[in-house]
Amino acid sequence: MDSLLHYKGRSERRFEVFLDNAVVKLSVVFVVIVAFAAFVCAQDPQSSQATSLATGSVSGAVVDSVTGQPVKAASVWARSFGPGQGRHFSTASTDGEGHFVLTGLASGRYSVSATREDYIGQRRGGGSGSKMLTVAPDQHIDNLILQLTPGAVVSGQVKDAAGKSLSGASVELLQYFYDAGQKQLHGVRAPAMTNPEGEYRISGLSPGRYYLRASTVAKESAKDPAKEAYAPAYYPGSSDLVRAVELVVLPGADVSGIDLTLASVRTVEVSGKALIAANSVPAAKAEVTLVDADGNPSSTRESTADVKGSFVLHNVLPGSYVLLAQIQPQTNNSKTLFGSKPIDVGKTNVSKAEIAVGPGIYMSGRVHLEDQSDDKSKVDLSRITVELEPQGASSVTALMPSVENATVGADGSFAFADVAEGAYLLNFSSLPAGYYVKSNGAGDALESEIRVGHSQSLPALDFTLSSKVAHLEGDVSSSDQPAIGAAVVLVPEGGRARTGFYRRSMTDQSGRFSMKGVVPGDYKIFAFEDLERGASLNPEFLQPFEDRSHTVHLQEGGDLNLRLEAIPASETSQ
Repeated sequence: MDSLLHYKGRSERRFEVFLDNAVVKLSVVFVVIVAFAAFVCAQDPQSSQATSLATGSVSGAVVDSVTGQPVKAASVWARSFGPGQGRHFSTASTDGEGHFVLTGLASGRYSVSATREDYIGQRRGGGSGSKMLTVAPDQHIDNLILQLTPGAVVSGQVKDAAGKSLSGASVELLQYFYDAGQKQLHGVRAPAMTNPEGEYRISGLSPGRYYLRASTVAKESAKDPAKEAYAPAYYPGSSDLVRAVELVVLPGADVSGIDLTLASVRTVEVSGKALIAANSVPAAKAEVTLVDADGNPSSTRESTADVKGSFVLHNVLPGSYVLLAQIQPQTNNSKTLFGSKPIDVGKTNVSKAEIAVGPGIYMSGRVHLEDQSDDKSKVDLSRITVELEPQGASSVTALMPSVENATVGADGSFAFADVAEGAYLLNFSSLPAGYYVKSNGAGDALESEIRVGHSQSLPALDFTLSSKVAHLEGDVSSSDQPAIGAAVVLVPEGGRARTGFYRRSMTDQSGRFSMKGVVPGDYKIFAFEDLERGASLNPEFLQPFEDRSHTVHLQEGGDLNLRLEAIPASETSQ
């Protein structure tokens, strides 16, 4: 503190006594902690031995990846990982020259990472801000360089067609992501709001390609249903995502002057009836929601149907939407009623739109052991969980009634009691180690969507639990040297776009990788010096590297050994 505390007379003596008592108490606490640590080490000889051998160290520097200048006050840490290695952790901060020293490292494999405010987080499993290395007993590793990428900035102004600044407009950066083979546009962070001058600023961005969207929220009014509102716009100025242009953001770049103009468009009404699917009677009090097909939340409109099932949605902008309706259960014995349908809205009012709602259906299945001689005490079917994952735009699936996961019974049976109308993917989790599930019957329920309609009766699903998984291993090199910390990704072929079929492995200190428990089938395998987590799910990202991939067929119970050349990091960071 800048000011000093002065104690005189009795106050000063009381303060001295307080300090004496505090020192005594802290001394006792310290003795207890030391005694407890000694007790733990005595009970765990392996931990005591690891502590006594924690004599390794790592030193180096953290630098700015754009300027090459040292980064001071960065946090650096080393975390151990690997089977049977235990947990070891060491931290440090960089000095004015960007230098750091991590000490007290036991022998083993470590991930050394750095971070600091105004820089984007290091990539998990690799990247310039994170390095993997192996520390030998009493080894001192010097000159390790960690690079941190400064966050980029995108800024600009939002105006109307007359050049008037729009305050309170929502500006959002979006990217395409792939999940279960579906390409979906998502915001990378919460939208920024324009200030009174219509200005916005989005900072701390990772390098990449983005779409920019600006929008305002129209105020719904039953008294003035015919009005105008600002239509959402994508950079450089189109209301149609197809004609939008990507913004290429480089590391640490200041991308300014990205202005957008929002055009005023006449809105319309969407009206109609919500009906019960089974008998077409009015679905009184149904909650009706109109959701933009591109997922723009500012275009969402809501209404509650009257006792005759009639609803009106005001101030709707032209575009493609999904119309949803839902009635919550009124008693413990009743079910949620739900329905959805696509709808296009033009420049004129939409009347007589109908949306049917109905209860979910019953869906069941069974899992069989392929080898009846398997030890059932080791293969506990009741530990397996089955999940139905709704498919479609996240703005739509978020409003669908949730389906509780099913647990497989001891006899292999499972069931979902109330599955709403829609498309789903079925996933198995908590499988026994070294097993995989395959679908029986004409259609593969693990590779294609399961479509559910009102009052639909689905045949029971049938699956086999097999221990005939494949094993893939190999070496990755870069310029005739082992590629340490390279990412090896296995990408399914033949329409098997499910995320569960994708695999990823990191090479060790000798450039070796291993993938156990792989589902048999056809794949392409890639090796990258550096790869963002999730990039392998994007076929557009992988396409330029197809000629350097290997096509492999993994047979049931098969083993395969490969030699791969890593694709340089300089090519994936462009």
